[in-house]
Amino acid sequence: MAEQDSTNPPPAPTEPTTADAGQAKANTTDLSKQLKDQWSGAQGKVQGELKKLSIFEKLTGGGALLVIISSFLPAFAFSNLYYSISFNNLRGLGWVTFLAAIIVLLLVLLPKFNVKIPAIPFPMAQIHFVLAIVAAITSILQLFNFVFDNSPLAGPQYGIFLVVAGSALMCYSAYNERKPSHEKATPPSTSTNT
Repeated sequence: MAEQDSTNPPPAPTEPTTADAGQAKANTTDLSKQLKDQWSGAQGKVQGELKKLSIFEKLTGGGALLVIISSFLPAFAFSNLYYSISFNNLRGLGWVTFLAAIIVLLLVLLPKFNVKIPAIPFPMAQIHFVLAIVAAITSILQLFNFVFDNSPLAGPQYGIFLVVAGSALMCYSAYNERKPSHEKATPPSTSTNT
């Protein structure tokens, strides 16, 4: 059996004092206040940057976001007497639509947050439009593939229709983004020869 050193008794456990508890509560309150201030500052910055987007950039980004989210929803289903199974749009051409929507969303949002995008020899609105056209064509082809499947027990579901709607919104807004915001009409010159 081990002997204890009588000259150095083990330290007695210390009970937390009310001063320690008060200090811990104050530190927690200060930390939560700092986090809340940082969060509200970051949230305000994001809202400020998003307000700087034009209406067509907002619609293009919204259409891209709709395509991204609805790509995970049921797009095609097969059912018979015993079971039912559905698939999302991330099959076949659905990947092309999904990737085009992600690229469009990134190209719309990243420049607003001071992220440097490599120099591209085409205007950004034209790139949005081309990617939106690619997304629309591939989603319509995917829809036709689902509709004309030649199976009486299978058919398209709501997810593919939302993908088509999102890609159509991207096309519409990216097309209008390419147009000049307002064309300045030059008044006819009136000159009098006397």
